[in-house]
Amino acid sequence: MKRNILFVSHSGELYGAERVLLLTIEGLNKEKFNSVLALPRSGPLEELAEKSGIETFCVPSKWWITEKRKVWKQPLSWLWNLKSLVQMSKLIDKKKIDLVFSNSAVNFTGALAARLKNIPHIWSLHEILEESSSFLSFLLGKRALVGIISA
Repeated sequence: MKRNILFVSHSGELYGAERVLLLTIEGLNKEKFNSVLALPRSGPLEELAEKSGIETFCVPSKWWITEKRKVWKQPLSWLWNLKSLVQMSKLIDKKKIDLVFSNSAVNFTGALAARLKNIPHIWSLHEILEESSSFLSFLLGKRALVGIISA
């Protein structure tokens, strides 16, 4: 029986993390796994994924973690992402997802939806989370961020 995996990208662009995600999906045994890709917006990643035969869906979302100077905007993004969480949960049901794979720490929507649906979740982090060397910051602090990722 094939397993259905939902891959959640933090962007629709085509930089390093997105390329690694695409290689990960393309490298899976297609006899054992069905891959579904959720993107926060259209872009080059969507085009390449579709050319590779990967089913893609747009689930609009905002980053939960921001640049240090924009940390005050995070609660607004969290509220805005409630709609995204509902859409992600519906996608999990629709595609009968067995596992959610989030390709970044900046988008919690896949992890939260997996938790709500009581299915396994995997993080693939590409960010430097050490506060002194990171341009990204979490309003609730590094300890809370690590706790969320580790839960």
